[in-house]
Amino acid sequence: MTSHGDFDKHLLGILLKEMGNKMEQSTVAARKTIKNTIIRYIADEGPVSRNDIIRDCGFSLPTVLQKIKELAECGLIEESGQSESNGGRKARLLSVVKDARYAAGVNITAHHLEMVLVGLDGTVLTSKRVRLLFELTHSYYRRFGAEIRQFINENVCDAEKILGVGISVPGILDSANKILLKSHALQLENFSLRELEATVGYPVLFENDANAAAFSEKGFRNGTAFYLSLNYTVGGSFSVNGKVFGGQNNKSSEIGHTTLVPGGKQCYCGKKGCVDSYCSAKVLAEDNLEEFFRSVKAGDTECRKRWDKYLENLAVVICNLRILYDCEIIVGGHVGGYLEPDLQKLRLLAMEQNPFDVDASFIKCGRYRWEASAYGMALHLIAQFFS
Repeated sequence: MTSHGDFDKHLLGILLKEMGNKMEQSTVAARKTIKNTIIRYIADEGPVSRNDIIRDCGFSLPTVLQKIKELAECGLIEESGQSESNGGRKARLLSVVKDARYAAGVNITAHHLEMVLVGLDGTVLTSKRVRLLFELTHSYYRRFGAEIRQFINENVCDAEKILGVGISVPGILDSANKILLKSHALQLENFSLRELEATVGYPVLFENDANAAAFSEKGFRNGTAFYLSLNYTVGGSFSVNGKVFGGQNNKSSEIGHTTLVPGGKQCYCGKKGCVDSYCSAKVLAEDNLEEFFRSVKAGDTECRKRWDKYLENLAVVICNLRILYDCEIIVGGHVGGYLEPDLQKLRLLAMEQNPFDVDASFIKCGRYRWEASAYGMALHLIAQFFS
C-alpha cells in the first residue's frame, strides 16, 4: 500500500517536472525572441555593427555575439564590409543574406496581377505586372497559378528557398478560413480562396490589400500609424505598436466607404458621397495615372484643376483621420506615389481643417506605388520566418 508520504512525493515530482518543462520552454522562447529581434533589426537597418545591435536592441555583448554566431552558422547573416573609421579600428558590418530565402508577393485586382520577388533582407529583386481580368472561371484559376509559378521559376533556381506566396485581395477577409467575405471591387461575397490557393504550388498567405500595402512601410509595421491606400479603390489600415487593429469583425479602417459628401457622387458600393468617389485614382484617370501626372507637371490647366480639387478632398479625409487616431498618416498606393511634389500643399490644406496640431508633419508619403500590396505580403512572410 502506498503511504501518504510516498503519494505526496509523487505529486511533488510531477509538479517539479512540469515546472522544469515550463521553464525550459520559456527559456527557448526567450532565445528565439532575442534572435528574432536581432535579425529583424539587421534586415531593417543593415548593414550594422555589433555595437549598433547592443546599443539599439539593449542586449549584452555576450548575448549578441552568441546569437550572431548562430544566425551566421544558419547562413542567414554575413559580414558585408567595414564601417567608416573615426580614428580607431573599423567595425565589421553585418547584413542579412538576401538569397538565403525568398518570398513572393502577389496583389489581385479586378484587371491585373502584380507580383514581386523579395530577398530575405527585404530587397525587391524583381517585379512583374500582367493584365488578367478577374472572373470566376477555371480558366482564370489555371492562368492565375501558372503566372505565379512561371514568375518564380524564371527568377529562382532553388524552389526550396521559397518561403511561400503572400496574396493580397481587395475586400474583407476571414483569414483563418480563407474566405473573402465581401469584395465590392471583385463583386464577390463569401468566396472561398482555397481554389486559388490550390493552383499556386507553394504555401499561401492571404491578406486584405490595404493591410498588405501598409505592411510595406517600416513606420507602420514598427509603430502606430494609419495607412491610407489610394489606388483605384480607397482603403485603410490602422496599426497600434506594429499590430494591425482589425476591429470586432475585421472591418476596421474601411475609410473608402465613410461619407465625405452627403448625397454626393454615386459609389460602386451603392451609397452616395463615399470617400472612394472623391479620392480613388479613377477620379484623376480611368487607366493611365502616369500620363495624368505628366500633364499636371507640364502645366495642363484642366488636369491641374482636377488635381487641386482632389487634394482639397484628400486633406479633409486626412484631417479627420488625424483627429480620430492622433497618429502618423502614411499616404500610399498609386496616387501616393505621385504625391511628393505637392506634399507641402497637402499639409497646408490639412492644417486649414485641423484645430489641434501646430503643423502637418504627421502626413508622410508612402515609399511604394504599384507594388506596395504585393511587397507588403512578401515582407509578411519574411517576418513570419524570422519569428
